[in-house]
Amino acid sequence: MRWVIGDVHGCFVQLTQLLKSIDFRATRDEVIFLGDLVDRGEYSKDVVDFVRSGQSQGYFQVIRGNHE
Repeated sequence: MRWVIGDVHGCFVQLTQLLKSIDFRATRDEVIFLGDLVDRGEYSKDVVDFVRSGQSQGYFQVIRGNHE
């Protein structure tokens, strides 16, 4: 399954909750992030680190937004 998520804004806890709620599995799914991974939320670094890890393994793709 391919999922599209936009405007995470550093909200790492909510991102991980969302991925659990959609039953995301790296072995079968892909997520495309539509910009704004950082800004506003308290955990921008955690979001970036998490997404970069998924990018290096091939199950996350990122389109940068105006906050990157």
